[in-house]
Amino acid sequence: MINKMTRSGAGGISRQSFDQQAADWLRDAIVSGRLTPGQRLTESALADEIGVSRSTTRTALLHLAAEGLVERQAYSGWSVADLSAEDAWELYTLRKGLDGIAARLAAEKIDDEGRQRLRQAFDRIAACCSGSDRVGLAQADVGFHSTIVDLTRHRRLRRQYDMILGATLLYVSNTNIRASREAIAEGHQQICDAICAGDEELAQNLAESHVEEHGIALMTELSKKAESAPALIARI
Repeated sequence: MINKMTRSGAGGISRQSFDQQAADWLRDAIVSGRLTPGQRLTESALADEIGVSRSTTRTALLHLAAEGLVERQAYSGWSVADLSAEDAWELYTLRKGLDGIAARLAAEKIDDEGRQRLRQAFDRIAACCSGSDRVGLAQADVGFHSTIVDLTRHRRLRRQYDMILGATLLYVSNTNIRASREAIAEGHQQICDAICAGDEELAQNLAESHVEEHGIALMTELSKKAESAPALIARI
């Protein structure tokens, strides 16, 4: 249940804060697996569980629908989005472009403060790799790539990346189940080192190959449920 006493300035309870907190609660429930792919959702039941009104719950669900985490079903409410090879292909081909551009621009603009921020983001990944918190590792992973986007100081890129963060978190948490922790740490270490060294071409190549490798691994897994996956993998 979210904190109902969140306030905005001197004016009372912030409705926007409620919407965001409810969206955060739902996102965490989906990424952690408490709400599973394909599961039916009702606004009234979720409102009771989260501790907010149905209208706030509906707004939160609309936020997650925009992120690709839930789908609205005609006449039957909502459902958690299914993981699919097609959706993974769309997300990872888009990420390959965005992450590659971000890594190149970050390497071009990196300064001492940026190096410190990026290394701290990598340290969070390294710390999570030594534990068993799958969601925490996924959050640290996505946070690392999001930090790179911040370092570009590119507002339009930041806005575009924000639109896929929720879906990226969901798919990364599923990709990381199968990847070795050593490989996860090593891959991000290489990207971090290239950006901190200001090597624009290497940073872009590493970021693109990193996304492509994990995208292919995930689509290969999902191919067990979709015959179209091999063709999609060839196009990433």
